[in-house]
Amino acid sequence: MSSVEIVSGTHSCSRTFRSELSKPSPLPRPHLLFHGTKSSNHNSIFNNGFSLSPDHYGDTDEGYIGKGVYLSPLPEYSAAYIKDTAGIRYYNYREPVELGVTCQVLGCIALVGRTRQLHQKDIGTEIEDTLESRWAWVSSSGDVTALASEYFAQEFVIKTPACVYPRFRISLKRVNKELVWFDSNIANKENDSYLATLRSQSNISVYATRRSQNAVSALKKKKVGTEYRLVTAGHGGEDLVRDVRAAGVHCHVLVFCQSVDYHKQWAKKFSNVQVTASQAEFMRFATWK
Repeated sequence: MSSVEIVSGTHSCSRTFRSELSKPSPLPRPHLLFHGTKSSNHNSIFNNGFSLSPDHYGDTDEGYIGKGVYLSPLPEYSAAYIKDTAGIRYYNYREPVELGVTCQVLGCIALVGRTRQLHQKDIGTEIEDTLESRWAWVSSSGDVTALASEYFAQEFVIKTPACVYPRFRISLKRVNKELVWFDSNIANKENDSYLATLRSQSNISVYATRRSQNAVSALKKKKVGTEYRLVTAGHGGEDLVRDVRAAGVHCHVLVFCQSVDYHKQWAKKFSNVQVTASQAEFMRFATWK
């Protein structure tokens, strides 16, 4: 995820949602869910809410789970529903976005209400009168599945459009490189300048953190097909590299510091660890080919 934009909905859109939210029964059960559609639809949705037009729901034939607004807790899955957009692999749920391409999906507060899990026998049928929504486990090919080994995403269809409040949009960019950068003083003008330059790279994602445990967690959650590198400040660097190696992560590491000779002493104990104070070397390491 590269950015989040909060969008203020119109009075009419928020008013209809509040009306649904105030209903005493059943419990509204708000969920944070995502919806993918063409960017040309965004303003209309933010201003007027969702509607049951062909752009916003699937036909109730095979492969769909009822008429309503389709959403998922997984934004990448929702991106596969973005039609007629360059760089979007329509209905390619596992990798919907071409490398280096940025797309946007809508973040919504959704009232799921009375719901139940949908199964194969329910495909192509309407949502029951006794329910406000249905949901299903789907595979990476977008098919409803009951096999835990095939679970890729959860998909909801909510019958009443007023029960879905579009609140923000997020930008997603597919990358094949991720730089994890730890510095307890990450928020300063110099680092901000580096981060702005790095984040302009089309195929690199940058995760900057002031907490070493967050850096370790990010490296442990490796995505298939993504190459990782770690930059660490000198202070706390030795402990971080030790923790990263103990976690079984053997990516290349750069210690970006002022006291180069001092930090080179402990860096010798680990493989693939460089130490530098050079800004040029830092940028070459962080934007590797």
